Amino acid sequence: MKKLLFIGTFIISALSFSADTTTKDTQTMMSGRPMQCETCPMMSSDQMMGQNKMMGKHMMNVTPEMQKEMQKEMILIKEKNLEIQKEMLENKVDWNKIEKLNKEIADIKAGMQTKMMKVHYDMMKTQQATPTTK
Repeated sequence: MKKLLFIGTFIISALSFSADTTTKDTQTMMSGRPMQCETCPMMSSDQMMGQNKMMGKHMMNVTPEMQKEMQKEMILIKEKNLEIQKEMLENKVDWNKIEKLNKEIADIKAGMQTKMMKVHYDMMKTQQATPTTK
């Protein structure tokens, strides 16, 4: 009986996981373009819309120079992911190289997240400084 219950639970979880992964490529950004971000976690459509709205609010406070810098960082992440994919195709995989590339990607993402946190902090600070009246 325990085995049957365990197997049933495993099958249900596997099916629900496979159903979630099929929606990844069909999610769209607010602009209507397909979401092609390998770095984003799996999210429902509602969560994606909420994130896009929040990113829109943050991006209004981002300078054009910062936008260019962040685009360059995203390209760098994609290049490093491509290097990892190339390395994985080799007959003998150099796991040290892959680990190094993954750490570099993590450092870039952490820097980007810190920048966005600074923008959010500045935005919240200016909102608190200017009282709103209705």
